[in-house]
Amino acid sequence: MTEHFSTFFTTIASTLVGHLPPGKGKYGWSHVQKSYQSMHTTTSFKIKEVSESIVLKILQNLNPSKTTGLDLLSPRFIKDGADIIMLPLTHILNLSLVTGKIPDDLKSARVTPIY
Repeated sequence: MTEHFSTFFTTIASTLVGHLPPGKGKYGWSHVQKSYQSMHTTTSFKIKEVSESIVLKILQNLNPSKTTGLDLLSPRFIKDGADIIMLPLTHILNLSLVTGKIPDDLKSARVTPIY
């Protein structure tokens, strides 16, 4: 199910754009290309590795009054153990960025409909 959601949300923009009529004037593709070229931008970007200090800061700023996640660990427990879990969590995050793969356990989500 998560793979279907992921595929849907990563392709929805290009799918919708494909249904649009071709733009003219300042909304046309050639105008957009010229605009970006005039700004001297590149078409690539690089995601930097996450530092341990950033992970520690995020963990320490967790709201302890929030409810648990799918792992059933309270934010208070994670916040209190931030110094210990910071290193392995940073390693997992950076490994995920380098390989382009997200561990299956991190893809889980609890979807609750709101009526």
